[in-house]
Amino acid sequence: MNWLSDIALAGAAQSLLLAMVLLVIRNTNLKANAFLSAFLLMQSFKLLGVAYFYRDLPLPPLLFYIKILSLFDGALLFLYVRALCDAQLNLARSLSRHIIPLLLLVVTVVVSTHSVTAGLDRNNLQAVMAPLRDISQWMAVFTAGLTLFYLGCARQHLQQYRHKIEQSYSSLDKISLVWLDVLLLVGMGLWLFGMLLYVFWQDGDRGLFYRDSLTIVVLLTYVYLIALGGLRQPDIFRLLKTDDQAPAADTATTLADTEISADTDTDTAQEKYQKAGVDDSQAEKIWTALQELMQRDQPYLNQDLTLADLSELLGFSTNTVSQVINTHSDGSFYQFVNHYRVEEAKRILTTDFITGSLLDVSERAGFKSQSTFYQHFKQRTGQPPKAWLKAQ
Repeated sequence: MNWLSDIALAGAAQSLLLAMVLLVIRNTNLKANAFLSAFLLMQSFKLLGVAYFYRDLPLPPLLFYIKILSLFDGALLFLYVRALCDAQLNLARSLSRHIIPLLLLVVTVVVSTHSVTAGLDRNNLQAVMAPLRDISQWMAVFTAGLTLFYLGCARQHLQQYRHKIEQSYSSLDKISLVWLDVLLLVGMGLWLFGMLLYVFWQDGDRGLFYRDSLTIVVLLTYVYLIALGGLRQPDIFRLLKTDDQAPAADTATTLADTEISADTDTDTAQEKYQKAGVDDSQAEKIWTALQELMQRDQPYLNQDLTLADLSELLGFSTNTVSQVINTHSDGSFYQFVNHYRVEEAKRILTTDFITGSLLDVSERAGFKSQSTFYQHFKQRTGQPPKAWLKAQ
């Protein structure tokens, strides 16, 4: 099966190349890219293991040791997400919590396995592989379970991150990390499928060949997709930085150390206002002033409008304005501003749709991209823009 070995070897080389590129490109989050590079490096080693296996080289324990590297997959992707979302990620603490324990586990497994096979004839392939098969099977199940756990934690972290940025930004293009959330969800499905495949598909050498062939195709596809996403993802905290203020990423930098409190959605309006330092009557006045400001000055037409910008125009703190918006609009700052943008788009469509270009409409209404315009318009009207216009 040299051709399968050649494919695995080519995939390993490309994974290694992508890992190296991620480490040298500029204007990106270098800390996050280091974790993603490490993940790609692990996949490169695994593909090398497959290539070695189908070359019939007489060193079977090496393949087993390479497979153990899969233990790091979930932790590295989790730390990649953490580094993307948290500018103040403590690298030493993260490594001590997630990577060092896995290193100790790997060393323990390697030493234990070596002691099991130490007295066996290394030239007898079956004799050496026999005690490793059961260990390998249980390690595959444990590794898949650990990876699923980490990917689930990574997705939860992304949800918390998006909740944070929706409170402060009206445009989330390039900072929402939707592509990564989708890949994490796909990854959870793939690792679960891989675990079931490894446990139940044991149909001799032919079954092993088909299983490995499928694994290589899926693994290479996933590697390319997540590497491409990583290469295209700019440094979020650079994007949120403006010339006249400190990095706006302050709202998203402490996600690792602070959790969204469980009572966030259960607090009464009065309790929220007390936290913001205003009473109900003041909140009503602020809400009225805010609506008048949105109608009169149309700040939502600014594609990069932030909560800090709106608070400055209104003359109140960001915390106060955020609490007023959350309570009175039953949504986040992001949803509140984009509601006005949809209404402006509807006005343009019905009264000033001259060019016939929906891209022009989206930009004039304050949306940063046409896809975001479509998403919010359909969400609020139940129809795409042109279908809605025809129905008027």
